[in-house]
Amino acid sequence: MGLSHVKYAEENAPHLKHYKTYTKCQSEAFVYGMMGFVSGGATIYVGQEVIKRFAPINQNAKLFAPVFGGALVSYLVTRRKTKICQQMWLALEERHSSLSPMEGGEGLAGGPGGGTSSAA
Repeated sequence: MGLSHVKYAEENAPHLKHYKTYTKCQSEAFVYGMMGFVSGGATIYVGQEVIKRFAPINQNAKLFAPVFGGALVSYLVTRRKTKICQQMWLALEERHSSLSPMEGGEGLAGGPGGGTSSAA
């Protein structure tokens, strides 16, 4: 399971021209997610420390809220970045443009099986 994506990429390299670009983008998405976890948790923790001066905070909530908040921020950031990577990859691949259908790019107007038909 560890290197299955590498094997897949090597086998399908002629068909997946922009796979390396996608994997780089996806790796960056995961790094942004980890940074979101740390910064989200730290922000909530600092916010609790400020609020603690005015109202007492339960010890369980003091630990649970930063972890849960950091995980939520991490999930949202990673999900958004992943969608951006997916859209970028689909845009880079010729067969998935907005002008051609998903089955292989043969539906362009004027091309084989195209959208314009001229009856003689």
